[in-house]
Amino acid sequence: MTFASQAKSSRALRITTATALCLLAICLGGNCNAQVRAVRGRVAIPLATKMDELANRELFFLKKVCKPTESQYKTITEATRERVKEVQELYLKWSKEKDPNSWPRPQQLITDHLQKLADQALTPDIAKAYRKEIAARKEANVTAVSSIVTNLIDSQVLLSPTEMDSVASKVAQFDTTQKATLPVAFFYRHMIPIPSPENMSDILTERQLVLWKTQKHPNYNQPWVNYFNSNDFLSSISPPGFKQKPLKILEPK
Repeated sequence: MTFASQAKSSRALRITTATALCLLAICLGGNCNAQVRAVRGRVAIPLATKMDELANRELFFLKKVCKPTESQYKTITEATRERVKEVQELYLKWSKEKDPNSWPRPQQLITDHLQKLADQALTPDIAKAYRKEIAARKEANVTAVSSIVTNLIDSQVLLSPTEMDSVASKVAQFDTTQKATLPVAFFYRHMIPIPSPENMSDILTERQLVLWKTQKHPNYNQPWVNYFNSNDFLSSISPPGFKQKPLKILEPK
């Protein structure tokens, strides 16, 4: 079943935990066994490693959807590897000039690139089908994330069935939901993209809002690194090909 058909058949149904797990398995179709190193008491994952993993997942998705020939896939893969190096250079530049919250999403940079390659290397119908699946995947992600957020809100303020549908619809429109990464929100409760206090005022009644404020809920800060489907802290950005010597971890005296 494709993402497009999944999205169409599930519009009238609330996303359940089982459905979210299915979406999660599809989103994580790749190798995520990156080695980590300790830095200043935190965990850091090299940017190059995470970019490679992200590109591999997106190439896998394109291969399953478009079924390119061996020659076509080789051309797309080689061009993508070069694009990954360029993106690493861009993030190195942005790390010196911009706040991380203003950096573009790495997945979007990769998928935009792959859509252009699909237009160049594949037939118009196949390229169109790929774009359709990308859009459907995003819609499925938003639906699942909004359900997770709505279920959290319901656990603390007790929404009625009608209110559940209304809240889920409104939550899906928020920027925090649109930009959320499902696997991170699913695995790490403190990363659930809770709407801002201003938005909460728009979706809850006065009584529910008072109850919400008295409850303890996750502290969401939406770190940029979550776009890599990782909860590890990316503390350093190095240019492609740069090999940094491992830091020595000193034991306290």
